[in-house]
Amino acid sequence: MRALAWSAWLLFASHATAVAAVDIAADCTGQRSGIDVRACLTAQSVATDRELERIEGRMRSRIALWEQPATHVQRAMAAFDADSAAYRRYRDAQCEFQTTAAADDDAAVRSACRISMDRERVELLSGRIGWFDPGD
Repeated sequence: MRALAWSAWLLFASHATAVAAVDIAADCTGQRSGIDVRACLTAQSVATDRELERIEGRMRSRIALWEQPATHVQRAMAAFDADSAAYRRYRDAQCEFQTTAAADDDAAVRSACRISMDRERVELLSGRIGWFDPGD
């Protein structure tokens, strides 16, 4: 029954998020129970949070070393900090909205949503680090 509820939820999720959620759910399909699936998703969520924090730290380092006038560096750093905070607010709101569509197992849906969105954010930031040439 849970598989049907999960499948129904995926039909209503956005296409990109649904594809990512299927991949995330597939990573945890070998688990024996719903508790094990939630534990697997929680572990993936923690790992993805760490990766997001790592890439944000790298971005801050690159901005700090950027060979531009101090005012440009300060402006870029402030904009990045604001962007990071706005992303987290958006992610949390979006995942809460997606969770409301789940008939049950809110924790699994919320975790899968966060993992998917954070993975996309890491990929996006990885591509933008090059914007700030430290002048090595």
